[in-house]
Amino acid sequence: MAFTEFYCDPSNGSNLNAGSTTASAAAFTYASGNWVASTGVFTVASGNPSSDGVAVGDFASVYANGSTTTGFVGRVTARDATTITVSLTAKIGTAPTDGTGTRTLKIAGAWKGPNAADGFPLTLIANTLTNAAGDYPRVNLKNNATYNVTATIGVTGSGPYFVQGYSSTVNDGGRATIDGGTSGTSYNLLYFNTANTFCTRWQDLIFQNNGATGGAKGILLNTSSTRFNTWYRCKFSGFRGAAVQFNGANAIIECEVVGSVKNGGDYHVYCSHSNAESSLILRCYIHDPAGASARGIGLGSINTTKVISSIIANHTSHGVEVGANNQSGIHCINCDIYNNTGQGIDIQTGTNTADIYIVNCNFIKNGGYGVRGSGIAGWSGYLINCAFGAGTQANTSGTTNNLKGIVESGSITYAADVTPWVDPANGNFTINLAAAKNAGRGAFGTGLTSTVGYPDIGAAQHQDASSTAACPVGGFVL
Repeated sequence: MAFTEFYCDPSNGSNLNAGSTTASAAAFTYASGNWVASTGVFTVASGNPSSDGVAVGDFASVYANGSTTTGFVGRVTARDATTITVSLTAKIGTAPTDGTGTRTLKIAGAWKGPNAADGFPLTLIANTLTNAAGDYPRVNLKNNATYNVTATIGVTGSGPYFVQGYSSTVNDGGRATIDGGTSGTSYNLLYFNTANTFCTRWQDLIFQNNGATGGAKGILLNTSSTRFNTWYRCKFSGFRGAAVQFNGANAIIECEVVGSVKNGGDYHVYCSHSNAESSLILRCYIHDPAGASARGIGLGSINTTKVISSIIANHTSHGVEVGANNQSGIHCINCDIYNNTGQGIDIQTGTNTADIYIVNCNFIKNGGYGVRGSGIAGWSGYLINCAFGAGTQANTSGTTNNLKGIVESGSITYAADVTPWVDPANGNFTINLAAAKNAGRGAFGTGLTSTVGYPDIGAAQHQDASSTAACPVGGFVL
């Protein structure tokens, strides 16, 4: 798809620029001009915009003289020898108040991006900043330096819009780092607290650290209306509290979550919904928290979260915790749940209308049961074709316990002292055990009884020796 492209350069850009080119300096700067907020007309003090080369469709930043960050960027809709007209709809921010000889306009140039206490442009970017074709905006964060911040980046603009890291060419897969530091009182690094902030996409980014004390979150979506936001190929690490906390239907895809919950007693990823919505955790690696009593994934309130083709390992409490609420549930499919101190999956007392569907998952070397319920009669669900360790790789308390209305079928116990993976202790969860290969539930329902797949039990499906593919579909990108 086409985008309206904007750029951040932490080494060379300026947050007074309009952001629409990779150049460090604005293409044109008109200082000390006149500005009329109601019309979007800027009158230059010197120069000739028409002959200088200003074009309709360029993007302009307009701000009061002496500002350090612009509060308004819009698309140029007209220009002549003395004036530049800036759209009041194809824009972000609020137009500065009227000014005579006290306003500056810049055309193009890269932004610096988030730095210190300045979260711009992530605090203002919205779906309204578009070109004439209406293509949604994409903010490209160059990774030639770290974006070091000291305060919460408050996200307010609605999507669709995209924020993506890059190295030298947009969409080259390079990841940019936003670092909240390791000193002082912790704060929520990226905070969505505005109703109807939805349909944003964050890709190829590293979010890390948020202070030295307390338990603030890394990524926090604080209202149920902050929905349909996606993090793709991102890494979250070093946070005092939860690395990611959703309240609404959102997704993390092909992400790594590691080394957070430093303050203890929280979740690496927490889906804390207050309405009947579902989050998605797909092909993620959630592992090795930095604090005590840290759980991998938590499900609260009334949501049913989908956890698919993901690895949840080495937590200091449960791998997955289905909260003690009236309508919590989980769909856990083709996951590896390994070496967590508590249960692999713990379904809490009080979850009396839970929707539980656990299929093709490995439960190996957890400190409690592989799957433990609390015996609530109202549960409904299935535990199908899951596998459990034995011997040194057994779940300490056993395979399952107190499932009540959850129907268990097709369970497998591996031979003693083996795992289904190449080297899980060093993070290699590639399937290499014959007993796990092609052993997952693969049958289709009525009407397709002759159509049967043969998936592995676990997240990272094996590759046949005859295959020449470099990376099988569904492989991790971390």
